[in-house]
This record gives sequence, C-alpha cells and structure tokens, in this order.
Amino acid sequence: MRIARPIELSAVSLLATGTIAAAQTTSLQARPPEDARPGPNLLPDLPDTEMTQAPISWEAGLAVVPHYIARGLIYSAATSAQPYGSVTVAMRELSTGDIADPHLTLGGWASMQAAEPGMDQRNSGSMKGWYEQDLYASIGATILRDWSIAANYYSYLSPARSFDGYSEAQIAVRFDDRRFWANVKLREFTLSPSLLVAREVGRPARPDATYIEPAIAPSFTLGGEDRTLRLAFPIALGLSDNFFDGTDGGKHTFGFARAGILLSGVPFPQQLDWLTLDAGVDQWMPNRAVDHGLRDKETVFHIGLRAH
Repeated sequence: MRIARPIELSAVSLLATGTIAAAQTTSLQARPPEDARPGPNLLPDLPDTEMTQAPISWEAGLAVVPHYIARGLIYSAATSAQPYGSVTVAMRELSTGDIADPHLTLGGWASMQAAEPGMDQRNSGSMKGWYEQDLYASIGATILRDWSIAANYYSYLSPARSFDGYSEAQIAVRFDDRRFWANVKLREFTLSPSLLVAREVGRPARPDATYIEPAIAPSFTLGGEDRTLRLAFPIALGLSDNFFDGTDGGKHTFGFARAGILLSGVPFPQQLDWLTLDAGVDQWMPNRAVDHGLRDKETVFHIGLRAH
C-alpha cells in the first residue's frame, strides 16, 4: 500500500454519504480500515444499536493533505488531493442467528498532486500528477454479536507511473466491548480494540510483506441529548516482516507507534443535523532505525467534515 508523510499542518476531508431505504449500520467496513483507503478514519462512529443497515448505501469524500503518509512511511512530499468513493450493498439473505449485517463494498481511492511527488520518484505516465489509484472490494459482517470482521482486496496502481502496481489482501477485525463497561460513569465508553492483518501480492523488487496493526481507541460521549460530542484516544502499532526497511539495509519488525486525541460532533444539530465535524491530532513515533522519511516524532493535525 502506498502511504503519505504525517500531516504537519492539517488535513481537510469533505465526505458525502447517501442511503437508500434505511439508515446504515457502520460496521467495520462501511468505510475501509483506518490505515487503508480512504485515508485516516478520524473517529469511530457514535454507538447506535438501533440503526439497521440500508440495502444500498454510498459514500464519497475528498481530503487535501500537505504530504502523503501512511503506515509510518512517507510516499509523496507534495501537497495532494485525495478523492474516494464507495458503494455498499447489504446481503441480508446471508444473515443467520450468529451473522448480522453482511455486506459487499466496492470502492476507489486516489492521490493526486500538481507538483512532482518528490523523493526521486517518476511522474512520467499519461496522467502526470495522478500518483495513485486504488480499487478495492470488501466483504464484511458482524459475528457473534460483538465481532466485526471484513475481508478486503486492494489493487494499487499509479497512472503517473510513480511506482509499479501491486495488490494486497486484508483481514480486519474489531471487537465491540461497550457492554463490558456498562457500569463506567463515562457515557458509552469503549476501548474498541481492532486488528488489521494485510499481505502484499506481487510487490515489485522485493518479497511480499505481511503487515499487522493492533489498535485500541478508548472513547466516550460528552454533552446532552440534543448536542453530543465523541472524544477518543486512538493508539496503534505498526509491525511487519518485510515492510519496514532499515537504514542499515536490513528489515525491522517494529515500524511505528501512533497515539492521538480525536473529537467528533454535529456542530449545528438543529439546522444541519447531517453534518459532522471531526478534529484531532496524532503523534507518530517511528522506529529510528527504519528508513521512514519522517522526523523522530511527527505531529499530525486533522480536521474534517462528513455529510450523511
């Protein structure tokens, strides 16, 4: 997977979502996993056990970032526009007593810039500046009440020929632990533990790597019934066998640690109840022995808007 440099100033996301016939339950793959496309998921969605999955839903968005970073590595030093879109189809006929909300998602994500990507990368294709185009398919469901699981397949392409294309298969799992914290005074408190396991397929110039990211996102709700905010403290580790190249020419298992503070809410609940504002900051702490292209500590600010 291609990745970007930690955002030193801010990243602005504009997202639009639509549903047909019913409200959508945001399971693990209503949006791709945090470190997959499209870009960072700023905050887990507000808990809502009464929502049901729509037969068909769509989501579209646009992010603008000063640098393109992911999984603790920098890929493009240029300011980039990163649009994406996806369509999710509910497969209710596959639901059973232990399987809820099965669905299929198809989508795409792109990263484009007006300038050269930098770092001695090519920009010679028929569509210069179109650094990356990703296409993905995902099948996901909720299993045994609390477990959300998704199987994803990504194809990473570069219309500008900045890198040679390859693919990646992923398994993503998230556990809904809210019921274990019912006696905690913090409203709707959850740790939201998750795990992503990704395996590259056909990566040029080196053996395919397996990437593993365990994470938690402790979060809770603030405010009254008419105006609520969600506060989260996400923490993640990046681990791999061949993904993280060392400055000494070797490989390193540990790639980075990341911690952050994230706030999400509806700023105008009476006038614009479909508009959500996300804001936060991440602190990237890469392994100093890895050739990551970042500072020893990289602070990343995020601000985003979501419509649904």
